[in-house]
Amino acid sequence: MSLENRYKKILLDIINKKIPNCKVYLFGSRARQDHKSGSDFDLAIEAEKEISLLDILAIQNEIEETNIPVFVDIVDLKTASDLLKEEVKNEGILWQN
Repeated sequence: MSLENRYKKILLDIINKKIPNCKVYLFGSRARQDHKSGSDFDLAIEAEKEISLLDILAIQNEIEETNIPVFVDIVDLKTASDLLKEEVKNEGILWQN
């Protein structure tokens, strides 16, 4: 079982506690399948409204308390750059709709 599948449920549970009814995309090297063993998870969240920095920090803090051995980077698609939005659109894998 891949690292992505092993930790997907844990990550989605944490995100959904703070931001219910959102879309979550895996993007970056793990989505492209060209990652190294210690590569981080890049997750983009698409919610109805802008996600507060406090909510993003709370999610990251809770993730740090888990047994996930790599860094997880969380971005809000509402506030992301156009370049990043395009990257997620082109190579992102929808984890939750």
